[in-house]
Amino acid sequence: MSYPIKLLLLIVLSITLQHSGFGQSQRIDSIKSTLHRETLADSTHIDLLLELAERYHQKRMPDSTLSYARRALSLAENQGKYHQHIKALRLIGAAHIIKNDFIEAQASLEKIVPSEATSDKLTQAELANALNYKGIVAGYLGDFQTSISFYNQSLIIHKALKDSISIAGRFINLGNVYMRQGDYPAAIRSFFESFNYLSEDGGETQAILNLNLGECYELLEDYRKARQHALKALNGFENSTQSPVGISESHYTLGNVYSQIGNRDSCIFHINKGISVALKTNDADRVAEGHHYLALHYKRNEEWNKVAENASIAYEYFRKVKSPRRYTAAQLVLSEAYLNLHDIKKSVALAEKGLSLSRELELKDTEKDFLLLLSRLYASQKDFSKAYQLSLEYSAVKDSVLNQEKTRQIANIEALYENEKKEQQLALAVARQKAAQSSLEERKTRELFLIAGLMMTMVVLALGIFLYVTLRQNKKVVDDQNTRLQNLIKTKDRFFSIIGHDLRGPITSFAGINNLIKWYIEKKDEKKLRALGENISKSAEQLDTLLNNLLNWAMAQTGGLPYHPESFQLEPVIHEIEGLFTNQLKVKNIALTVKITEPTCVLADRNALLLVLRNLISNALKFTPMNGAILIGCQTEKEQVLIQVQDSGVGIPKEKLETLFELNESKSTFGTANEKGTGLGLILCKEYVSLNKGTISVDSTPGHGTVFTFTLPISSMNEEPISNIYQP
Repeated sequence: MSYPIKLLLLIVLSITLQHSGFGQSQRIDSIKSTLHRETLADSTHIDLLLELAERYHQKRMPDSTLSYARRALSLAENQGKYHQHIKALRLIGAAHIIKNDFIEAQASLEKIVPSEATSDKLTQAELANALNYKGIVAGYLGDFQTSISFYNQSLIIHKALKDSISIAGRFINLGNVYMRQGDYPAAIRSFFESFNYLSEDGGETQAILNLNLGECYELLEDYRKARQHALKALNGFENSTQSPVGISESHYTLGNVYSQIGNRDSCIFHINKGISVALKTNDADRVAEGHHYLALHYKRNEEWNKVAENASIAYEYFRKVKSPRRYTAAQLVLSEAYLNLHDIKKSVALAEKGLSLSRELELKDTEKDFLLLLSRLYASQKDFSKAYQLSLEYSAVKDSVLNQEKTRQIANIEALYENEKKEQQLALAVARQKAAQSSLEERKTRELFLIAGLMMTMVVLALGIFLYVTLRQNKKVVDDQNTRLQNLIKTKDRFFSIIGHDLRGPITSFAGINNLIKWYIEKKDEKKLRALGENISKSAEQLDTLLNNLLNWAMAQTGGLPYHPESFQLEPVIHEIEGLFTNQLKVKNIALTVKITEPTCVLADRNALLLVLRNLISNALKFTPMNGAILIGCQTEKEQVLIQVQDSGVGIPKEKLETLFELNESKSTFGTANEKGTGLGLILCKEYVSLNKGTISVDSTPGHGTVFTFTLPISSMNEEPISNIYQP
């Protein structure tokens, strides 16, 4: 599902939620009639203009909203009506968000957040709502950390006001930001936190929440849960506010889920249903979105005439609503359709326009896709020079996108550690405050009992003992928190030391690569150019492996590891991993043998087991010399399966065995063919084996090889077939 397309719905519903319940007793015509009376007081006149603006905003008519809100703003400024002035600015900002004009929205909302001179005038509710809107704008503009900061500030105020509906809304918004960052476990935690502040019948808020969860599970490819929450969202919107936007989007989510699991009829039914609802309300955004999803569905099935038909409709609607970020997506699909329909001229024209617009909007991912498509188009016209130039540009943009993504992921890890540190410091401060409060209570109590006289001595003594025990317990809490904080700081220092040391090598190898390529091309030294390409690939693979291990390790430290145990046969998984190392085995002429005497079924997280086997086999390959051997075997003992990875490599010195599964900045070791490593892979193995309720150990003698042994729970195959799980 295209997130930028989906984002507008989440913004619209979040904003609409802020204004629900305002002036529900009057109709627009009645308000207009009252507005034309000559005897209205100035304050009443402004209130009626604001109420009309609110009503048009709820109907998602931003031009009418802006008209009445601006009139109210002008009157409020002239008459010094501060709170009405704030309401008008808020509505102007909300209307600009609906119109996709986020810069104008930001300008209006900036005027709401108080300066020192006006902070005493602004109510807490007004400030909280303004911060929420600023969070929405920052999130759309891609400044996720600022967006999270605004939402958290708004959340603190709403909690103080005990506004449950708004608290739930802020957790939904936080979940949306995490989802855009790709942190789906954090997004799901935020969404479920929102449920704690909703009544059993949460109405539209609960429907929005289920819609978000449906989309999140769809991105995680858990289509059963995605379908379940999308159905709940659809029922919620139909039975509460009958929001046409929510109903359309619920149908679209269901359609996309059915498309992914191959249920063609259900997919087309739901997406067409969503389009029908949008057409009845003249909602051009939703109509465009629906046809875009239909185009993507037909693209999966290579029905190119239908792709072109629906992508054309989406493209024209997105142009009408002036949403360039979204119609470039439709433009890309349409251009690809024309390519497959052999209408090269139309395809090239669209792709060239799309590439230009993508660069203007700085949409790197879309620019990359257009460059690849244009390269294919010019190659099909036998313009190989142009195709080659475009392919070089594609590679450069692809590398830039990859580097930006890796940099962002590392920045997110660092922010995660800093947040964890602040939380520990806050917990330490709270524990100290409790200890200080307990000490103060002890002194006051003793003074009181001294005045009461000797008859109360025993009571004072008993109370003193009680307080002493309490203080000891609080002191222990403080000490424990301090120990945890120190360990966290040490771990963080070791972690970033590894990043600074081991990232430098691969990244340095990229320095000056452009000049080298130009030099070899000018010299027509094809042999060295090919060798340079192989070196670039090796450096990129090393960097990718290192970053993946770093990110997985960071998830393990913050409790974010996914764990979905299931029963499955062990042997196919081992052979699947074996196939990944075919080329490396051939290079070093190493024989890999799998020895499993009988079918063995384990209960474990399949992805976790794949990671453990991949790291252990990779280590064995790294430290086994040419013409060596690797043996993978397993045996059953009671309720466990023992899995062994044995190699004939160089072995591990005794002094390193003791800290093999601990993070150590000096653990980096070169393999027999100068392969580089950090030691993080073995730490991850221990984390994932523990997650699957197993243990891992190592036995090694220098010069005679190494044996890694880990255990997993044994199980039997009793799972329901996957084909039955996803039936509509």
